[in-house]
This record gives sequence, C-alpha cells and structure tokens, in this order.
Amino acid sequence: MSLPSNSNTITDLDKFFASSSEQYDVTGRDAVEKNMVPRIATPDRKVGPGLQLGIGLNAPALDVATPAVFTPAVAVVMSVPAMYAGANNIMGKLIKNLVESHAKSITGVDVEYTLNNESGSIVGHDSQNMSVPTKTVRTQQSPAMTMQELSGNIVYEVFTKWMWDISHPDTYASMAGSTFPGAWTMSSYSMSMLVIQFDPTMRPDRIITAAFISNMFPTSIGSLGLERSLGQVKVPERSISFAPAIIQHNNYIREMAVKVARELQLHAHNYNYAPPTFGDYPNASIKNLGLAQESRDRKDWGTLD
Repeated sequence: MSLPSNSNTITDLDKFFASSSEQYDVTGRDAVEKNMVPRIATPDRKVGPGLQLGIGLNAPALDVATPAVFTPAVAVVMSVPAMYAGANNIMGKLIKNLVESHAKSITGVDVEYTLNNESGSIVGHDSQNMSVPTKTVRTQQSPAMTMQELSGNIVYEVFTKWMWDISHPDTYASMAGSTFPGAWTMSSYSMSMLVIQFDPTMRPDRIITAAFISNMFPTSIGSLGLERSLGQVKVPERSISFAPAIIQHNNYIREMAVKVARELQLHAHNYNYAPPTFGDYPNASIKNLGLAQESRDRKDWGTLD
C-alpha cells in the first residue's frame, strides 16, 4: 500500500488561507493582511477542507483550525471633553492616562447584534409560523471601568470633578461654565475611545476588529469609602460607571484602528531589555557599603589576576 503524498500541504500557508479578494467576500474590506481567513477549500480542490470535525482528523490542514486568541483589548482615548481640551489643562491629561494606562478592567465596550424577526403567516395545518427578518440592531452598551485608587485619592478626585463640572450637586449648574466658553454639546462634557482587538502578534496589519465609542461620561464612582472599623484598613478600588454610549463598528473604524496602531507601534517594544526599578548601580548613599566595603577592606590580602 502506498502512502498519500503530503509534500504540497504543509509548506505553503497560502494554500490554506483565503486570498485578498476572497477575504473581501467575507469581511467586506480590502484585506492587506495574509493568512487571516481560513480557506475551506482551494478553487482547484487539491487541498480539501481544513476543518477538523467532519469524518476525521485532517492533520496536514491543522493550521486552519488554530483557535482564535483574543488578548486584552487596547483602549485609546481619542478625545477628552472639550472643557478639558486645553494644552495646559491637567484634567484632560489625567483622564487619558488613567483610562489607557491604569484601568485594570474595561467592560461594556463589546459589540452585539440581534436580527429581529416577526412571525408571518401560518404554514400548514399544525400552527407553525414562518418567521421573517425585520431589522438588525446593535445593542447599546454602558461602559464601566475598575481602577485601583492611587496616592492622593486621585482617581476619585478626577472622576468626581468630571461629574461636578457637568452638574454640581448643590446647584445643578456646570462648574465648567465660567471657564469653558463653548456650546454645551456632547463634545464639551464627554470623551471618545477607540477599542482595538489585536491578535497575539500585536501587529497593526493583523488587527482582528475595533469599535469606536463616543458620548462617554461618568455617572457614578461609588462611595468615597469613609468608615471606622477597628483593626481593619482599606485599599480602595474604584468602579466607574458611564452612561449608555454610542458604539460604531464597521470597516472604516477598523481601518482607523490600523492607522492608530501604526502610530502606537505597540508590537515594536522589546521587554527583554526593560530596565530595573532603580539605576544600574547601587544608590550613591549606599554604594560603598556591604560587599563593596568588604572588597575594599580586603584588597591587602592580595588579589588574583
């Protein structure tokens, strides 16, 4: 019995993944990345289906069955409230840094679609109805963030000031009214954020998807945390809730995410050469102590070459 040839199935990944034109048929965008959409079968049918749960294992095509891995999404603040947008306004800088670099979790930024339907006329005599599609809707999301509190209670102060600047609890008037001359529109009090889902390579040309979220403003940050419980201390964690936001999810948003990712270059950093917390040498005040002092004191014992 002769063995089947495996020489044409493992060396060229292009045999297993769709071409740019085939990817366009699936995703609706001009795909420049390679090996993103599995090809179930090549046009010439020389390579059979690459999926594995049919009649049995198709080991030469296992690359196609590689599971998708969603690493933690990357949030990029695209705009801060216009009332904080001045170059010297510390609030805008704090919002961007806290959201992008301090939030330990960001939820309520997912994308979900539902195709609504209505039951049509009765089919047959057993009371079954024929359903017909009506409208696809995008579920509105309410973002939320969790942040560890920092020294100076800065997380609570920033988001509380943001809420007070929108509406002061004692007057219902905006505290930003005296310093912000612009019209009181969505952009004046809310921020926008781009959420990018990279694949594990973090390369800009391999972004899986992205969503743009606008009209984001905080509605609650929880209690301040004051209490007296003897024998106990707190390390506060802040849970920040935002109003229902507006989510855009389409091919334009994904292409915009590719451009932003190319600017960020997140994949280019080599953490194998990340420096330590302090300098390369001991602090000057202790540099000559410990082993350094022992070594200096024992030089008279003689040294080896």
